[in-house]
Amino acid sequence: MQFDISETKRIVTAHLERRFPGVLFAIRPGKPVKHGPLEDRGSGSLEVLWATGPTRDAVQEVIEPFQGIDWDPHTGFLMAADRLSINEEGLIESTNYGVDYIFCAGPLIGAR
Repeated sequence: MQFDISETKRIVTAHLERRFPGVLFAIRPGKPVKHGPLEDRGSGSLEVLWATGPTRDAVQEVIEPFQGIDWDPHTGFLMAADRLSINEEGLIESTNYGVDYIFCAGPLIGAR
């Protein structure tokens, strides 16, 4: 299954609103990120901003499954992330959300 960045933006927004009701998030697309052996992916990025409410770690927990790149802390390498799900027929399928990275910039008020 393949999503473009605008579809992924809507999906991420819905997940954040469900997890953190009442918190106003601004989600904006970024430019494609160019990096080493994965630069031919053509994927973009999203930036999530919010003023108050959940911690950065809590937001990252929600958005992590939509990122197309994982970092392996043992090797220091970036690698394409496999996002697998089970479709309506019960078959495993790969999902590409068209976003390599989702950057978090919040909470902007009261953060230390």
